[in-house]
Amino acid sequence: MLREDGILSISQGNTASAAYFFMRGMRRSDLEVRLPKKLWDKVTVETVHGEIHAEEGLTCRRLEASTASGNLMLEGVGGKIEVHSHSGDICGRDMGGDFYGETKSGNIQIGGDLEACRLFSASGDVFFDGKSGELNCSSTSGTVELLLAEMPGQTKGNSISGSCIVQIPVGESFSLSYRTVSGTFLTNLPFTGELGEKSGHARSGEPAKKQVSLTSVSGDISICGK
Repeated sequence: MLREDGILSISQGNTASAAYFFMRGMRRSDLEVRLPKKLWDKVTVETVHGEIHAEEGLTCRRLEASTASGNLMLEGVGGKIEVHSHSGDICGRDMGGDFYGETKSGNIQIGGDLEACRLFSASGDVFFDGKSGELNCSSTSGTVELLLAEMPGQTKGNSISGSCIVQIPVGESFSLSYRTVSGTFLTNLPFTGELGEKSGHARSGEPAKKQVSLTSVSGDISICGK
């Protein structure tokens, strides 16, 4: 329904026909929305059990998507993006802009060329592959793995009971701080500074503003060149 304020709103209503199709008739239905190709100000998508797909060609200043138990899959979408899932996975390919993703028990896998990226999972793994001006990734019990095409200005990786794994291009200059309680620190890069088995502060290459901070309680911490 197109409201007078110009907002297109599509939802399941409380009419007799909606009750029949959604409660008595079709137990499951797919809804596909094709928007005119333009720069949309804001796109919001919400579902309980269904999956959400946003494909290449969607351009908007802000995208908000949430689902309780479904997966979220995005490809080639840019802008300010915020997605939430309680128990589903979040997957994004060729992403751009500013991305925020959070899930309770699902995995997160994001790739692209982003201005900023923040990924949080309670019990799932977090995986990033690409570029980002700033990068902050965290998991409570999963592994955090970051494959960086180039070093962000600031990189943060944190896991309570999982490992933090970072791969960077050889020759990058940056400062590193890390800490683990019962894990170990692994690297194949040349560092100058204090490198302990459990914690350390050091620099690789020339003095630079780029910073990497990695923490884990019971997992290993690894930062290697590729």
